Amino acid sequence: MNMLKKMMTGLTLISIAALVSLCGCDADQDGVFDITDNCPTTANFSQFDADLDGRGDACDNCPNDANVDQEDQDNDGAGAACDANDLNPLVQ
Repeated sequence: MNMLKKMMTGLTLISIAALVSLCGCDADQDGVFDITDNCPTTANFSQFDADLDGRGDACDNCPNDANVDQEDQDNDGAGAACDANDLNPLVQ
């Protein structure tokens, strides 16, 4: 029985390794493989995307306004879609 248990554990580890190699890695360790993660470098377990722009709220610079390209001309952290003056870093 002990030998069978070891074999099953080994097969499980091989299966997990194969799945990771097929699907990719999980850089932010939120349990969602990077290939399907809407914020691959920021942990967001829920994958919530309020504005439905394909970018998860955890890494979206305009979480309530669709801003697919995440444009932010003045580099103030607020995306162009929700920044009153995207050319002035002092105005968001």
